[in-house]
Amino acid sequence: MRAIAPSGPAKQSSRASRRICTYNPRPMAFRIIHVVDTTTSEDSVEALAALLRSEAADASMASHEIAVLGHRSTGALLEAAGISGAGTGSRKIHWLRSLGWLDPVGWRALAKLVDPSRPMLLHAWGLPAALACAIGGSSAGRVVTLGEGPLTLPQTALDTIDRGSWRRGQRKGRGVQWTGFTREVVEALVEAGVPRQRVAHVPLGLEEKVGQPREIERKELREQLGLVPEDGPVFLLAGDARPQSRHDYGLWAAGIVQQLFPRVRVIVREDLRNRRDHGLERLFNSMGDPDLPVVAPAEISWQRLLGIADVLMVTADGPVPMGAAIAAMMAGVPVVGTPIATVREVLEDGHTGLIARSMKARALAARVEELLADGELRNRLIKAAREESRSRHGAADMVKCLRSLYAMGAVAAPAGV
Repeated sequence: MRAIAPSGPAKQSSRASRRICTYNPRPMAFRIIHVVDTTTSEDSVEALAALLRSEAADASMASHEIAVLGHRSTGALLEAAGISGAGTGSRKIHWLRSLGWLDPVGWRALAKLVDPSRPMLLHAWGLPAALACAIGGSSAGRVVTLGEGPLTLPQTALDTIDRGSWRRGQRKGRGVQWTGFTREVVEALVEAGVPRQRVAHVPLGLEEKVGQPREIERKELREQLGLVPEDGPVFLLAGDARPQSRHDYGLWAAGIVQQLFPRVRVIVREDLRNRRDHGLERLFNSMGDPDLPVVAPAEISWQRLLGIADVLMVTADGPVPMGAAIAAMMAGVPVVGTPIATVREVLEDGHTGLIARSMKARALAARVEELLADGELRNRLIKAAREESRSRHGAADMVKCLRSLYAMGAVAAPAGV
């Protein structure tokens, strides 16, 4: 496995100067509480699910628990990833009954979970969750994972996360270990003042689904979405309800491709946290062909949708979760994306996918048409993307990196200190 170390020079005396993914298989008998809230991305939840299932399979000595800050949509996200079911390795899920990370009720509930009598860690999945940990659980060591951003980090937020409890007079904390799914996030943290030796690039790792959906399953899903056998090709748009997903690019690009393929259809998956995306509804209504877009319920996973998709399109103009694109690469669905840093970090143009030459719908449509017209290119992209995604984004590598960080954090933050 390729070791992933923090970028840049590190001091020889620092624990962080070791390779991040050097994993000692010695059992870790300590408690880890994973903190998620209403802003935790779907990619982060999928990564957490992969970690918990791996820990359960390996009979890890670490006790994994989950603290949920927020309303029922966060619980729905966990359930969709399979975390609330059996076999995930999570011994307990704490529903802190707060309105989100800003609610002091959640801070107090989180503080009660922190037991100073035993070694433990808090793993915050997202910046708001990290703030809640800093305020409510600062006596424990902390790991913070950021997915796709934000890339502009408020200095006051970073200062709060890096300090001990507010109740203890702004005392300096244990030295938070930061991780980012992308190098873009890592560089943003360094530019914001976080020391390089405390930032690790841990690429998002997903579990590869074994086997392809059966034909009867694909047929049932197509019928559920209102697709008929004559429809095709089928485009699936990646992203969520946030404006930077720019689903309008994908829809207008599909409208252009429709001149060559009159039966093209575009699937947009609902966001579990924003089922009533009024901006998307207005966009659908503005399209000349009301049959072009199809809305897939949020309960249908990306993996199932990929089973009926011919192309996955990443149409974003800013940082977005790339889990759907990685899953598509593993599943053998070619990916076409916009020319932004987040996409370029996952796709290599002409090798593992195609990237538009500008941020215009016509440029995106041109690459899609190129893909559909060249079967040899399509097969070459699918083969290379599968190999690349397995080597760079396997769940096993991500889990090893996180275990190493947990071991370092448990030593760096002994109980009661």
